[in-house]
Amino acid sequence: MKTAKLFLVILIAIACQSCSSDSDIDPEPTIDNGNGIHYKGVFYPLNTAIIRKKEFDVWNRAPSVYIRLFNADPLFDADDPFVINPKWLDINKFSFFYEATEVMTRTISPVLNYNMRINTDYDASHIHLATTILRYHTLLPENIAVSSAVHINAISADEIELDWEFTRPDGEIITGRYKGTYSDVSTEI
Repeated sequence: MKTAKLFLVILIAIACQSCSSDSDIDPEPTIDNGNGIHYKGVFYPLNTAIIRKKEFDVWNRAPSVYIRLFNADPLFDADDPFVINPKWLDINKFSFFYEATEVMTRTISPVLNYNMRINTDYDASHIHLATTILRYHTLLPENIAVSSAVHINAISADEIELDWEFTRPDGEIITGRYKGTYSDVSTEI
């Protein structure tokens, strides 16, 4: 009889343990499927896009398209988006350029000229407290992508849809997407 009671107690203990709440287990990080950057399990939003087409580019001496995706704050000036006045705080930014005369659906791989920063403060064109996670031109090899691709899935007169994937030397894969309106700030040079 003692063995049967002991067996019953153990069985009840196992049943209670298996039915206990999982509230002490940390939830998986939320993956936001909106416009932004996915980096180390955290989502960094992007809400603005600009495109600048140039006939001549100082860096590659050929026609180029420059695309910048970032968080705009209420002080954003669509007529002159490269002027930051007076200050932007906690900005996430992904920019890249490539040789082309127009933006069209295509895949750019590898992406040779890119820059991705999170939690960055700007004022009067100075960068403060930047966390650079990718940059093609840097002395820090851990920020240079070992593989990269940007897919321009759709482009219209005022909307663009694109996604990207970059892999850093440490194996970290950085992905993101943007689907929304853009400002064309092209200039003839």
